[in-house]
Amino acid sequence: MNRSNYNRTLYILYPDNQEPSAIYNEIEIQLGQILPKIQPRQFMLSHHTDRHKILLFDYQHKETLLSHLNTYNVLDYRIETVAINVEKRPRTEELLQLGNLKGLFYRSDPIDLIITALREIRDGQIYLPRHICGQLLHYYRYLFKNQNISATISLTSRELEILRCLKTGATNTQIADSLFISEFTVKSHLYQIFKKISVKNRTQATTWAKQNLVS
Repeated sequence: MNRSNYNRTLYILYPDNQEPSAIYNEIEIQLGQILPKIQPRQFMLSHHTDRHKILLFDYQHKETLLSHLNTYNVLDYRIETVAINVEKRPRTEELLQLGNLKGLFYRSDPIDLIITALREIRDGQIYLPRHICGQLLHYYRYLFKNQNISATISLTSRELEILRCLKTGATNTQIADSLFISEFTVKSHLYQIFKKISVKNRTQATTWAKQNLVS
């Protein structure tokens, strides 16, 4: 994927009321460009309208930055991040706090490796050490398997019928007519279904049904 298609910009994220770390100077020199800099307060104001940022941050500031972003309730899986200056291998739960992690670099990584990888990340690639990929893959495989099994077991026969209707693209009215129930009852069932399969809306529920219901 080339740069014009991916259309992402690296931003340096640094704590409010502080100056950016000196570590960024060498990165900018090696990249041959000055990277825009942003603080959590500024990011909170712009992220809804501008989703094309990849946030580059010093892992040593992780706690401060995460506390700010979580306070503003903006850190989620859609926010792309790159962590640098990582001292030791993070635990899986720490990795999961970092949004959509696109890159991770240890303090011991040579600058030329970091620069090459950052250029690739801007163009749509991901640079994560193999052991980090393994951690995340193991976690999501386990999570997907167990959540889907427990969710399917907990669904009632009526809820399964409604999910199968969602697979076909049926509206609430059409579901109500086909199952001889009211639209209010359909909405009530959908509310319970969303909770049980851990989705937020009808589109996600439809995707879940297509992936997990055979018929």
